[in-house]
Amino acid sequence: MAGETYYPVVIRLPIIAHGYTCGFEELRRLTQHLVGDDIRGYEQEPDPLDAIDGGIEEDEKEEEDPFLTELLDVEWAFSLWIENTSAERNIQIPELWPIKCTAKEEREHKRRMKKNKGEQRNDWPQRFMLVTHKSKPYPTGKVKDNARVESEQTKKKLDEFLSLVVPNAPEVLSPKDFTFTHVPLDRVICTNIFLKHIPLVK
Repeated sequence: MAGETYYPVVIRLPIIAHGYTCGFEELRRLTQHLVGDDIRGYEQEPDPLDAIDGGIEEDEKEEEDPFLTELLDVEWAFSLWIENTSAERNIQIPELWPIKCTAKEEREHKRRMKKNKGEQRNDWPQRFMLVTHKSKPYPTGKVKDNARVESEQTKKKLDEFLSLVVPNAPEVLSPKDFTFTHVPLDRVICTNIFLKHIPLVK
């Protein structure tokens, strides 16, 4: 009708992250190989509060989840090793960034926990990604073929990563431990600096 104003509807599609994923067991095995059996003690600084009358006493000590504690210790130790070794070698060793679990994955995991009466590490759904590139999907939401297909270039990035972290230990980690896939970039838990440097495949 005359006089009516129409505004275009802009649909913002998520940027897609592409790369190689592995599970927690693979990350734990790699980290143990890199820093030794004492993963929790790797480069840990003592809490200064512990030296002051035993620190601050909590009214109620929360029950510690052994698996969650190990998960955080492994992620922390691996990231710290990456930081230290990159500085020592004057190169940038790629990270394996955590991927946020979907609501469906969390529900399924809780269902398995209830069924098995306990949390099992090999059931943990979270993955860790070696990001190789990113892409913008078509307006329909379909991921572009030239971005989602594994290429010789992406394989080279995986080989380079493995040569830096396990140059002589394929039994610890090898290409067969990874799956080439893609996820929305906003599900990858990484730094803003890294986000800016991910190559875009058009």
